[in-house]
Amino acid sequence: QRRVSHTPSLRKTVTAKETASLIAVLTFPQFVVQVFGAAYYNRHVEFQLDENANIGRYMCSDDGEWTTSFGRGMIALMFVLAVMMAWVSRELPSAFNEKRQMFRATGISMAIGMAAAIAGGDIQAPTTDPDRVVGLRVMNAIGIATTVLALVVWPKIRRVRSGEKVVMGSLFSGRSDSHPSSSPATTVTNEYEVNLTSGVLQHIHVVDRITLKKDDPLPRQLELDIFATQETLRGIADRCGDGRPLSLSDWKRMRADVTNLFNRIDGIELMWTNTDEAGGPPVSGITDADTDAEASVTAACSVTEAAPIVPST
Repeated sequence: QRRVSHTPSLRKTVTAKETASLIAVLTFPQFVVQVFGAAYYNRHVEFQLDENANIGRYMCSDDGEWTTSFGRGMIALMFVLAVMMAWVSRELPSAFNEKRQMFRATGISMAIGMAAAIAGGDIQAPTTDPDRVVGLRVMNAIGIATTVLALVVWPKIRRVRSGEKVVMGSLFSGRSDSHPSSSPATTVTNEYEVNLTSGVLQHIHVVDRITLKKDDPLPRQLELDIFATQETLRGIADRCGDGRPLSLSDWKRMRADVTNLFNRIDGIELMWTNTDEAGGPPVSGITDADTDAEASVTAACSVTEAAPIVPST
């Protein structure tokens, strides 16, 4: 049974133009409302008295207050959208773990906004010092903005400025087991795993083969196996390099990961030839002898169920 993948790749580079367009779309409604409110309403300072007309204060009029309320509603809507985006993308690998930062920043911002709203109801009386009213509004705005900058923006700036390397294999740890078929192009034949206790290669399940056409995306599970194999080989090289002995557990793990990767690749059939690459001649260095050598390697690497694995001496 075969299945052909027609799913386009989800990977896409976000350009500066697209980022600027998104910022413009998010800020344009609030900008229009504020300009309209400033041009249409005549804001002025008025003297507010308490119920007994004994104590009062000078405050700006409430004319056009709906413009500010509209802005607050826009911010609340963006909070809701941020939470929804973080929830929908919670299973996607990320070098910066955006979803956790979004949830945390949104929760803290909502707590700050609710606290400011509750406190604002207590200081609206004319007997309250106007400086307290202004101070509360300023603290609310600065608190929300600082939370977003500190939890979402600053970690990315710090990561870029530090030049820290991002090990892509670690981004997929723990995800392949829970979502083994997240990509519709991920299918293999005769997958095996190694029992590290007995050192026996065991057949675990059989799934469909897959046929890839030109420009189809790399199958998701193949990508995971590549990263897992890279991590295993890198760890073994760090522990056993420079003449240090190779442990039996490292040997078994290396054989297991390489075997899984081989079986994953062996279950994929390409629907184009070397001459189809860029419309040119066959790929340099690929000859009939290489094809025969590949067949020999395939025969040498093929294993049967319950075949023991023994480190070479």
